[in-house]
Amino acid sequence: MIIDGKDRFIPARTEVDELEDAIGNVDQLAVSLIKSSRDCIKVLDQEGVLIFMSENGQCAMEISNYEVVRGQLWSALWPKELAGEIEQLVDIARGGQRGEIVAGCPTGRGRLKVWQVFTSPIHITGTGPSDRILSVSRDITIGWQAGKWPDAIIAPSIAHLPT
Repeated sequence: MIIDGKDRFIPARTEVDELEDAIGNVDQLAVSLIKSSRDCIKVLDQEGVLIFMSENGQCAMEISNYEVVRGQLWSALWPKELAGEIEQLVDIARGGQRGEIVAGCPTGRGRLKVWQVFTSPIHITGTGPSDRILSVSRDITIGWQAGKWPDAIIAPSIAHLPT
């Protein structure tokens, strides 16, 4: 709050106010950003259950029917050997921090892809504990094949899969 010299409180402008002034409706911007990204953008609930996946993300993950994975624990979509690391990413975001991992996960068609995955909290209702968890997965398979990501975690159970 700002006091304007006449003892009136004027609400401070937020980033959202400034963004709306610059580009218009923030909701429309969010939809446009999600649609334009080639990354796999997901929203999880506090328990790590998948509640949204972008269309381009479905394509990148080669998921032909989103309803098959919707409502599942996100960690269950990864190789069993990596479930603990994926659950840890959810815990980190639930705790208000950002997390990252580089790891292999098969697509819906059984091809090995290597992903750079970020998680972060989403605050829909303002401050305090996060309401949801954002997960963004970027396909870095080509860079990994070229040796740019030597620390990527590739579970033995999927190491034999074609890329």
